[in-house]
Amino acid sequence: NIFFSGLIVKPQYFVGPFQLGYWTAPGRFAFEGLVVTQFHENDTPVLANYLSPYFFYLNCTVDEVPEDCQGTISDYVNYFFGGRFTIDNFWVDVGALLAYMCLAKIATEFALWKF
Repeated sequence: NIFFSGLIVKPQYFVGPFQLGYWTAPGRFAFEGLVVTQFHENDTPVLANYLSPYFFYLNCTVDEVPEDCQGTISDYVNYFFGGRFTIDNFWVDVGALLAYMCLAKIATEFALWKF
């Protein structure tokens, strides 16, 4: 389910019972793995739009020249996903995806054998 992957709804907004969907959706592990491997320690500059939430996340001031308010792609990923998508979770993502693939294979074999 793509709803719980973090693409449509940011991970930091899943609270209460919705965290179950966030922590069990295979799409979340695939999406996090893609994001962190592509943008971890990427120092490409990202210019924050004037008065955008990212502008304030970078602690830029209103009287500052907008061109001076910039961060990196790595900073933006940390901001956008609320610090929940990190490189530290990479092997958890790989393990979860492998577990889902094994579970699907076992369920398929069982269904073919039983029915």
